[in-house]
Amino acid sequence: MVSIARQDFITAKAREVLSSFWRHSVGVASTALDIDGFFPLRVDLLARQVGLEIDEPDSIPSDKAGFEVAGMIDRPSRRITIAQKFPAEYRRFTTAHEIGHWFLHPSLTYHRDRPIQGGEHSNPRRETVEQEPDLFAAELLMPRKRLHDLFSKAFGSPISGRDREKLELLQMHKPQLNLARLESELRLRSLLIAEVCSLGPVIFRPLHRVFGVSVTAMAIQLEDLRLVT
Repeated sequence: MVSIARQDFITAKAREVLSSFWRHSVGVASTALDIDGFFPLRVDLLARQVGLEIDEPDSIPSDKAGFEVAGMIDRPSRRITIAQKFPAEYRRFTTAHEIGHWFLHPSLTYHRDRPIQGGEHSNPRRETVEQEPDLFAAELLMPRKRLHDLFSKAFGSPISGRDREKLELLQMHKPQLNLARLESELRLRSLLIAEVCSLGPVIFRPLHRVFGVSVTAMAIQLEDLRLVT
C-alpha cells in the first residue's frame, strides 16, 4: 500500500517531469505550443528528453513461462524497451510506468513488466513497487489540473450516484445500462463517463481519447480525483 505522503511525493515528481518536458517543448517549437495539442502526451519523446533510450521491438522475450513482457527497464544502459504488439494506450501507459521506475526506484537495475492498461494500481494486492510507477504514469498522462479543467467544461461539477439528471443523459449513450446500476455502481459510472462524447447538447472529445489512455485508466483516475463519486 502506498502511503499518502509517498503518493504526494510521486504526484509532485510526475508534475516536475511533465513541467520540464513542457518547457522543453515550448523552447524547441517553431510556433506557440497549444495545450490541446500537447495531449495525448508524446511519452516516447519525454523519455528521450530525460536521457533514456527507447527500443521498440514487436515483442520482448520472457524468461518465465506464462509471463508476457510488455516493458523493460535496463538502468545501466539508460534504456527502456516497449513491445509494440500491444494497443497504443497500453504502450503509452507502459512507457510512462517504466519512466516512473526510473525516477522512483534508483536501486532497480533490470526489471520486466507485464502489459499495463492503466487500471492496475487500484488492485490492493498489486505490489507497492508496481503501484508507485502506476500512480506516476497516471499523473504524467492524465495530469489532474488539465483533467479537472476538461471535466468541468464537459460535465460541470463532479458526478455522483445521486445526480439522476446527468446520469439519465449519460445513459442515452448506452441505453442497455440500467439506471439503477449507474446510480449504485461507482465503477460503472466512471467507465461510462470516461468514454462518452456528450452530455445533452454539450459535445466534446471523450476523455480517454484526449489523453490517449484506456477507458479503465481514465475511469480510475476520475475516481482517484473524486470527479466521479
